[in-house]
Amino acid sequence: MRWLCSRRGSSLALQCTVLTWSVLIGLALSCDPFDGKWVADSSRPPYDESCPFLFQFSRCRGNGRPDGGFVRYSWYSNSCGRTLRFNSKAFLNMIKGKTIAVIGDSLTAANFVPSLLCQINAVTTVKNGSRRTLDGGSGAKYMPAMVAFYYDIPDYDARIVSIWDDYLMRTSVDKAMLSKLAIGFTPGPDDAIIDLETVNPQWGDVVGEWHAVVLETTTHWRVVPDAPRLIFTNDQWQTLNGVDPYMAHARALRSIANFFEARRKAGKALPVPFFMTAPPQHSAKKIGGSGVCGSKAPVLGEKDIEKMLRTNVQMSRYWPMQRAAFPSGSVVRRFDITMVSAYRPEAHCGIYSRKNNPVKSLDCLHWCQPGVPDIWVDLFQEMLLDEPLLTGTTKAPTTASSKPTSKPKPKTKPKPKSPKPSPSPSKPKPSPPPSPPPPKPSPSPPPYVPEDPTKPNHFKRKPGT
Repeated sequence: MRWLCSRRGSSLALQCTVLTWSVLIGLALSCDPFDGKWVADSSRPPYDESCPFLFQFSRCRGNGRPDGGFVRYSWYSNSCGRTLRFNSKAFLNMIKGKTIAVIGDSLTAANFVPSLLCQINAVTTVKNGSRRTLDGGSGAKYMPAMVAFYYDIPDYDARIVSIWDDYLMRTSVDKAMLSKLAIGFTPGPDDAIIDLETVNPQWGDVVGEWHAVVLETTTHWRVVPDAPRLIFTNDQWQTLNGVDPYMAHARALRSIANFFEARRKAGKALPVPFFMTAPPQHSAKKIGGSGVCGSKAPVLGEKDIEKMLRTNVQMSRYWPMQRAAFPSGSVVRRFDITMVSAYRPEAHCGIYSRKNNPVKSLDCLHWCQPGVPDIWVDLFQEMLLDEPLLTGTTKAPTTASSKPTSKPKPKTKPKPKSPKPSPSPSKPKPSPPPSPPPPKPSPSPPPYVPEDPTKPNHFKRKPGT
C-alpha cells in the first residue's frame, strides 16, 4: 500500500496519512473513533495502581518507573469531534443484565480486561466470581483444559468473562499426536498442533450464552527463531504442508469469520462479535538506558509511523490480514486499535515489568497500567454505542429452536352464534394443497483469501505471553 499524499515532512502529510488509514479501516459507525490523535490530558488516569485487578507486571510505577507522564494522554477523535472518555455508568446501563466475554492472549487477558474492570470498579463493586472449566465436548479431545474467569457486577446484574486463549482455534498438545505429525524434528514440551478450520470448541460451544464477545490473537503466530514450533492441520488433524504462520493466521481469521456467519445464517444465538486488531510490539532498543522501548517521545511522529508500516511485523503483515478478514459490513466488527497504539512506544512496560529487573530485559509487547489499554476501553465503548442489541433498541437474536414471531392478526367482531344444525353424515374434508418449498437462500460471496505473504518457514512462535 502506498501513501496517497506525495508531500512528506509537513503537517499536510500527517493529515493525509491519518485520513488514508482511516479510509482503509472503513468502519460503518456513526463516527469513526479511530481517526484521531493523542492529546495531553491532565485529568488522567481514571484509576491508580492499587486497583486489585491489575497484574503486577503492568504496575510500572510500583516496579520502579520514575516518570508518570505516559498516563496523561487521551485520544481525540477527529470524526467524533471530541476527546474520548470511558463513561462507566453509561457503559454499565448498557450492559445491565448482560454478559460480555473477552477471549485472547495476554494483551486482552492481562491488559484490556484489567483496564475495563478497574474503570468499572471505580464506580461500583466488581467481584471475583466463579471459575468455569470449558469442556468443548468430543471436539475438544486432545485439548488441554480451559478456564473461564467470571467477574460479577451485582448492582447491574452484569458479568465480564475473561478467557485466555492464544490461538482461538482448536489446538492440541497431545504428545502422541505431536510425535506422529512432527516430521523432521523432535517435538518439544511447548510445541502445538493447530486446526486452522475449527474455532476452539471450548468457547465456541458456549458462545450463545453471551451478548458480546471480543476476540484477539496475533502474538503467538509470529516466526521467531528458537521458539516453539506449530504444526497446522485441517479439521481431521491432517497436516497442511507448505503453510507458514502468516498464511496460517490468515486461514484462522477466515475460519473465525465463517463460524459467526454460519451461526447467523442458522438462526442460532449470536453475540455481537468484535475482533481486536494487533497492537504493535515496538522496537526493543534501549534509549540511553531509559528503559523505554525505542523512543523517549510521548507520541511518535509521522516518519516513525511510516517506517513501522513497512517494517513492524504486526503493522506490515498481520494488520492487513485482519482488515481483509473483517471488512466493513462483516458480521464480526473490527475493533481496530493498531494505529492508535502505534504512536505510543514509551507506554510499554519496558524494563519495569518487574521490580529490580536484574537483566534489564525490555518488555515492548505489554503496556503499563494505567495507560494505553484504558484508551482501548474508551474505543470499545464507542463501538458498543452503535450496537442496537446492547443499547436496547432491538431484541436479542432468536435461537434455532425459537419460533419466529408472526404479525398479529387484525381484530374482528365476533359473529353471532347460530343454532347448531342437526347432525348429518360428514363428508371427508379435502386435504390442503402442499405448501411450496421454502426459497433457497441467495448464495453468499466466497470468503476473502489473502495473498500468500511469504514462503514456508519453520512453524515457530515466540514463547509465552
